[in-house]
Amino acid sequence: QSNSFFNYSAKTSSTSGDPSSNFISWNNAVQTGSTQIQVSEVDTLGNNLDIFLGTLASGSIIVLQDKAAHTNYQRWMVGTSTDNGTWYSFPVTLQSQAGTSTFTNNQDIILITMYL
Repeated sequence: QSNSFFNYSAKTSSTSGDPSSNFISWNNAVQTGSTQIQVSEVDTLGNNLDIFLGTLASGSIIVLQDKAAHTNYQRWMVGTSTDNGTWYSFPVTLQSQAGTSTFTNNQDIILITMYL
């Protein structure tokens, strides 16, 4: 198993399309009811993660964690990604959640990937 993590912000003001640079968004206003997550290729540190996101394999686990409180998180299994130019969409299935697992708009979060 290997892990990587990247800094993002939550975008809750829309549920479809390009989340914009630095953001992750969900396709449902009730985040834990989502079936898709949208991830910008550019994280909040300005890193372009295009190649990395494109190689995230179906069946991998991602964790979206509150940057300030590690006990608040959503754990998802991802399906085959779609490259939409400047952002990726991932079909997802919620595996678990803990704490205050609903993020607010512009909240700092960490995307953690776990390759199994």
